Amino acid sequence: TLSRLHLAASKWFEEQSLPTEAIHHGLQAGSIERVVSIVEKFRIPFLNIDRWTDFWKWLEMIPEDYFNARAELMIVKVWVRYIQFDYPAMFSHLQQIQSTLGEDNPDHPIWGEVHFFNGYFVFWQGMIPETLQLNELASSAFDKRFDRLAGELKLQYAICQHMVGETQKGLSFLDGVLATESSLAPIYEIRVVAGFAYINVLSGDLEKAIVGATKLSELGSKYRDSFARTWGDYLLGLINTYRLDFKKAEEVLV
Repeated sequence: TLSRLHLAASKWFEEQSLPTEAIHHGLQAGSIERVVSIVEKFRIPFLNIDRWTDFWKWLEMIPEDYFNARAELMIVKVWVRYIQFDYPAMFSHLQQIQSTLGEDNPDHPIWGEVHFFNGYFVFWQGMIPETLQLNELASSAFDKRFDRLAGELKLQYAICQHMVGETQKGLSFLDGVLATESSLAPIYEIRVVAGFAYINVLSGDLEKAIVGATKLSELGSKYRDSFARTWGDYLLGLINTYRLDFKKAEEVLV
């Protein structure tokens, strides 16, 4: 039948690491279980290489009613809104996930992401002790394949330490990550190095900040990561402006 042909096509595209096409044929076959399994399989690897824009295609393809009571699909919406800085929508989706998971699934790996995002919200409300508590919960619960989230958690923890007056503790923590964790994934390494740059800018140590920002920009070029290159160059411009070296600031900002 046509449905079986679509299922076969979906499986073939999945085997070729083409999830968008696999999802399309899974939808044509009317198999929500297949769609959910494809999203679960590919969303973390794709976030690890910053291919979150593929999620846009998935969200456009998947009917809205498929998301009901399915945390594995709703978390894709949360990541897209987080990256877009659309926090009201992100918080709404996050509440739906928490309601879906309830208290009966305390070991579900998505809780690691939920705790991180809740920590992100309270951080911007100045609730640093609460952020650190949620960071700890997230660090113990998240899927350890998730390099991007690992980097985000390390960055969040170090900045929180700075915010409570433990700047050196935060910087030493990041030093330890680079020293003890060999072969960091690019997206993980970028966020750890970004932590050095951010914290030293915030603490006013411009000499160390410029080292971190330069490294961040270099990683952006090395890994072809526009996030790292843009933030590295922006921070270099900001730091050189603070140092009244407007010529160097102009070189990276213009």
